Amino acid sequence: MSTAIQWAVFPALSSDAMIATGVTDKPGMAQSVVEAIMAISPSAGWAEVVRIAVPGERPSDAELREWPPPGEVWVCRRAANDGEHKWMPLFPNNWPSSVREEASI
Repeated sequence: MSTAIQWAVFPALSSDAMIATGVTDKPGMAQSVVEAIMAISPSAGWAEVVRIAVPGERPSDAELREWPPPGEVWVCRRAANDGEHKWMPLFPNNWPSSVREEASI
């Protein structure tokens, strides 16, 4: 393992404490844990996931192709009250037209 996925779930109110955080080497696990915590915690407002390099290790091509891309922060929020979640890059390079329309950019 030469990269790790760091995740954190934050409250909707900035006065509340962080809800959960963790590190894994499995992208799918980070995504499912974040979504599960957001589903069971009524105070959860949003979450972030980022792939970080393990010092002294060189990432494989397979790791570099996995989500999330190295160094890119992805944010998760509830899409609706029906349990759906929406994932987006925090600073996207190219905004898809559907996102531009939703965000009115």
